Amino acid sequence: MLKEFLHDICQLVQMDNNQYEDYLSFCFTIATTMFASGISVLTLTVAFIANKRDTLKTLTTNAQQSGISLSLAKQIDAAQRFIKNMKDITNQAIYAIGISGCSTLLYCIFKSTSPTVFVHILGLSVLIAVLFVCVCLYKLCIWYYKK
Repeated sequence: MLKEFLHDICQLVQMDNNQYEDYLSFCFTIATTMFASGISVLTLTVAFIANKRDTLKTLTTNAQQSGISLSLAKQIDAAQRFIKNMKDITNQAIYAIGISGCSTLLYCIFKSTSPTVFVHILGLSVLIAVLFVCVCLYKLCIWYYKK
């Protein structure tokens, strides 16, 4: 059933050779851009997490030495929530890197072949990578503007 559905979709989309090459080139450009964006977001969030973990260690040491106060407890809680939020964004960046890497691999495979069913799979994988990167950037912007 799935093969028939994909075959019907491919019959609806008629591409000549130039359109096919343009489409593949566009998908490759988007896939490599999303890969680079995912790496950038991953690097940024990992740096944020490392910095906040150092802060959390300092806060925990202060709490152990001098006892915990209400303000210190709030700071520790805020640091733990921050780390949790950044871990979620980091995971999505890793997903985006994986999917865009697969898209780039698919491009390399499809460059030497011309089956139209696989062209749609390439487009879908690129769209999923774009979605993950957009969600990561959206969450980072929300976090930034809350401060």
